[in-house]
Amino acid sequence: MAAAKAWLSHDFSESWNGSFGVIFPRAVSTLSVANGKGADDMTMFGVNKAQADDIADFVTLIHTIRWPVADTVMWGEVRDHLKKVIVLNRETWALIDKETDDYHEWLPGPKQKSGVLPSFNVTPERIQAWLAVLSQFEAALDGKILVPHWRFDKGINLARVFTEPKPFDLVLWVTGPAALPYLQDGKAMSSGEWNQITNIFEGNFAAYAFYFN
Repeated sequence: MAAAKAWLSHDFSESWNGSFGVIFPRAVSTLSVANGKGADDMTMFGVNKAQADDIADFVTLIHTIRWPVADTVMWGEVRDHLKKVIVLNRETWALIDKETDDYHEWLPGPKQKSGVLPSFNVTPERIQAWLAVLSQFEAALDGKILVPHWRFDKGINLARVFTEPKPFDLVLWVTGPAALPYLQDGKAMSSGEWNQITNIFEGNFAAYAFYFN
């Protein structure tokens, strides 16, 4: 729900009309209607038109990811859904801790074995580390701790990103200007704390995060 509403709360029509053919080849858009040459025709760059189209569409996609918020209520609901994920995670692990069986477990506790991914070792340390990550994320969603940006000493108040929405510009978020309205002084997530938590997963944090969710 969070991912779907994050997408649908923004107006991405410019990207759709100008570049989504690279993702959805059969989509009907302004550009697809105008593209009249055959896919096997050669371009001046020495590649066929289909290849050139894909390259051009990808560049256009990156350039047009500057989506205004079309539905501020729905965008605010994204944060509510993310916070609900955290609540449900805590409930899930509390229930798993009470289990006494060990039979084809989808998500095992420390005393169980996974019936799906036996190579994933779920230990008490990893569960606590995961719950600590969730607490950090929850605090960030509430604006109680700030999210660091590689370019600035100040941190980003993530809560204000939802309550004071501005157009989402991918490039400007990466380079820094889009973060400027949300910067403030205060406690931010530190790389040391993050590394300490993720090291418990032996460099495989992303896979565990996907599995745990």
